Amino acid sequence: MFFKNSGQKHDKEKDPQRFQTMLLSVIFAIAIWLIVVYLNDPSIKITLSNVDVRFSGEAELRERGFVITDRSEIPSLSVSVSGKRSDLMDYMNNIYVSVNVDEINAPGEYELKTSVEIPTSKITLEKCATSKIKLDAEPLVTKKIQITAKQTGANKNFLIQSEVEESEIEISGAQNEIEKISYGAATVDISTIHTVSEGVYPYVFYDYNNSQIGTKTSVESQTAVVHITNTPYVRKTLAVVPVLSDELAANYMIDRSRTVMSPTSIDVGVNSEFTENRVYAEIDKLATAEGTYYIKSEPGLYIPPSKNSVEITPAILHKQAKTLRVPITAVNMPEGATADFVQEIDVNIVCADSTEAADVCAEIDLTGLTPGTYKLPVKVSGSHVESASEPEIDVTVK
Repeated sequence: MFFKNSGQKHDKEKDPQRFQTMLLSVIFAIAIWLIVVYLNDPSIKITLSNVDVRFSGEAELRERGFVITDRSEIPSLSVSVSGKRSDLMDYMNNIYVSVNVDEINAPGEYELKTSVEIPTSKITLEKCATSKIKLDAEPLVTKKIQITAKQTGANKNFLIQSEVEESEIEISGAQNEIEKISYGAATVDISTIHTVSEGVYPYVFYDYNNSQIGTKTSVESQTAVVHITNTPYVRKTLAVVPVLSDELAANYMIDRSRTVMSPTSIDVGVNSEFTENRVYAEIDKLATAEGTYYIKSEPGLYIPPSKNSVEITPAILHKQAKTLRVPITAVNMPEGATADFVQEIDVNIVCADSTEAADVCAEIDLTGLTPGTYKLPVKVSGSHVESASEPEIDVTVK
């Protein structure tokens, strides 16, 4: 029994040694193979697929007023080359197909010759999949477009004003591509903005349906990025008051009791410069039907582009200056007191054409007065009174 157990132990000790010997043999064989391959550096032949296509003469073509299009429709090109393995590994990424566009001098479809450019004489061209490719040439046009900031993310405390420094840029390219571009927009994430910040942002093109346009191979612009300043404003909800433009206000007034507006309040951004509790929607045309009118800009006020207008159905009255004789009413008479004063007075008012004396209210306020004689202002008001003089009268309280 003793000898049997010793033999099993001896065999188990030999197993790891055999495995190590076999592993070293495999590694040694691979190493020898690699040495043979790379020391001999055999000549081989390979086929390169999706070879890069480069165009020469494009700058001169643009100077002549044309540009090539439909590059994305160029079929995938393959090239077969031969040479030493090491040379192919060193240079194959620099092999490309060249197309010269010098012969283009008018719009249309062209079939142009190709040539394979190889960076070293150590590599031999065996075969190119095609010797010609078809291209379209179009007139080169330029136009100016607006670049806007497109905000993403949410900011609970602030409304962010994103101002683009280069708000207008010039682009050029093939006519059919340029005509589809309406504007450009740079995306700004506003969720973490709490102080004034500046940054450089890339932009993309949009069409007239506000849909993003994919990459346009012929389009060039004077800059690929724009500079944007982001300014936070405290978020606030303010009432909207309709007013007439200065031009209309010279001869007309608003009948607020019959004017309909929606919404009647909006979310805006404010800073310390703005202390009002309302904003104004300017009516700049004589109209009786519902229309869109824009909120007036004021210092310290930021109106988000999505909230810069309201819908108003205005009631507009022609106005004139009048002098009317109206009765005077005393209000807030002290208990047990009486007052002597003139019962009617002439007032100068600016009001709707149809306004009469009965439509005007003239009041004196006797709040807290004790017996004695006072000179008190007459407060003039009325539903269609825009402004009025405030004459003073003598009042004796008894």
